[in-house]
Amino acid sequence: MDTKRFKLKFGLTGLLAFTAICAMVFWLFREPDPNIRLARGLGSQNQEVRIRAINELRLLGPNAIPALIHEVEGTNALGREIAAWLLGEHGAKAALAESALRKALKDKHPEVRAMAAKALSRIGAEARDSIPDLILVLKDTNPSVRQHAADALAEFGTDAVDAIPSLVAVLKMPGNEDSEEILPRRSAGKTLSVLGPESADELIALLGSEDTIVHSLSVDALGKMGKTIVPQLVEALAGENAQARSRAAQVLGRIGSGASDAVSVLNKAMSDENGLVRVRAAEAIWKITKEADEVLPVLVAGLSDKTDGVLIIAITALREMGSAAKPALAAVQSTLKSEEMGVRSEAAAALGRMGQAAAEAVPALIEALSDGEFEVRRAAVDALGRIGSGATDALPVLKKMQEDELNLAVRRAAGGAVRQIESGGEERPRRRNE
Repeated sequence: MDTKRFKLKFGLTGLLAFTAICAMVFWLFREPDPNIRLARGLGSQNQEVRIRAINELRLLGPNAIPALIHEVEGTNALGREIAAWLLGEHGAKAALAESALRKALKDKHPEVRAMAAKALSRIGAEARDSIPDLILVLKDTNPSVRQHAADALAEFGTDAVDAIPSLVAVLKMPGNEDSEEILPRRSAGKTLSVLGPESADELIALLGSEDTIVHSLSVDALGKMGKTIVPQLVEALAGENAQARSRAAQVLGRIGSGASDAVSVLNKAMSDENGLVRVRAAEAIWKITKEADEVLPVLVAGLSDKTDGVLIIAITALREMGSAAKPALAAVQSTLKSEEMGVRSEAAAALGRMGQAAAEAVPALIEALSDGEFEVRRAAVDALGRIGSGATDALPVLKKMQEDELNLAVRRAAGGAVRQIESGGEERPRRRNE
């Protein structure tokens, strides 16, 4: 009796399995278009089937686009997501898919919405009719969707100026560098930078923000806009917010020689009541004119300024000046004893950038080789290597570091510095056994 029941049960199970297979085969082959049948494989739960479908659809090139559009409008969420991704790979050739992708921006699955936005970004200018839809998607609850929508809007340039308020809202959303929210915020900043002067006023208004990410992304975006926004930045230098004034000067420095019209105003800013504004103005003038005489006194004074942030900005600016900062050598050397690790590291790097002219700082740099922070030791090692033959007194310590230094990067750098010093400043090729 048990045997009969087993056979009956086994028979029913086999029948059900056979029926399921037949249904799948019918589902796959009921569509006469072979490309559409192939695209249906994108939604398969079987990874091998999906990969085979993806590869074969890629081989079809643009001929696969109609089938992919059909799948984007289909009922299988995974199929819609992968089809949107593949359509994006065709770039402008997939412009016919714009309507289907715009509908997919409202899909209930965030993965589909994100891939649809990404596909529209890769289609580019040919999909400009999707701008209003993408602006709405900037309010999506999913960070990935917002990120790809912001990226897509960047492709339309000034045609997407209506997106500025929504992009600013994304830029100001909460979330630190370690959260998933940082990606849409970065994308929003990047897109605002390509929307032209129309977005400059909004970004300049954010320079005084207390949110580090907001003002940092705003500085980055404004710095990419070039000389067309110099008049607006000059006006910002006269504002009441000291943080905004200092960051306006920072942006002018990033613009470089294109901001030459702002030099006279920046000269006045070097006498600002706020230390941050003074050193940022000096840094900007150097980047614009490459003339050191007027800015060095301000930057050297910044090395002893107790205002939060002034010291690190001043020493970093002196590092960037390289050999032009030689008159400030003594002041830079004194900061090797700063309580801030970042300042000590920048000071060593600044001395290294001065090259052989910084030979008198070798004893102080040798002392820095025993700093408790590996970043400082690494910067001191590199500096001694840059000084070259003038740093021969450091050779015994550097050679010992090749054996005893715990940090691998510093240990290797010590070897490189030894070769630079022994070869007169130019590192010789490393031997096989070194």
